[in-house]
Amino acid sequence: MQIYNTDSYNSNQRFIKAILIGIVSGIGMGILYGLLYRLVRIQMEILYIMIGAGIGELVQKYSHGVGRKFQVTSALCTLLAIIIGDLMASGAGQFLLYPSMWLTGLRVWMRLYLSTSLTNLLGIIFRGIGIYAGYRNGSLF
Repeated sequence: MQIYNTDSYNSNQRFIKAILIGIVSGIGMGILYGLLYRLVRIQMEILYIMIGAGIGELVQKYSHGVGRKFQVTSALCTLLAIIIGDLMASGAGQFLLYPSMWLTGLRVWMRLYLSTSLTNLLGIIFRGIGIYAGYRNGSLF
């Protein structure tokens, strides 16, 4: 009698699963951060570290991927969550509804958060740590 593991996935299927989980969780967490900021009106960049770690953990847990491509996927999905969260928090969330305006939304985000003030510098540092947390937690090894 042979027993087959019917739930086993090959590497490409696990990677596609990681991409889907990462994109969905990135969009969801970005929208949640933006809505939370709109309700509380307090800038909470520390949450980006938790968002990055959460996306990395979700990609790792549900795709069971090993390797750098899973880590890069987690980091890019964390960046997606950060951009969506910032656009939602700044009131520019309407850019998300129209794909033809995504480039304009990215330009607005860059103007808002890449200027040279101490507050923005600290925000960039927290965002970078969040992306690193997503990268670090995105793979089993």
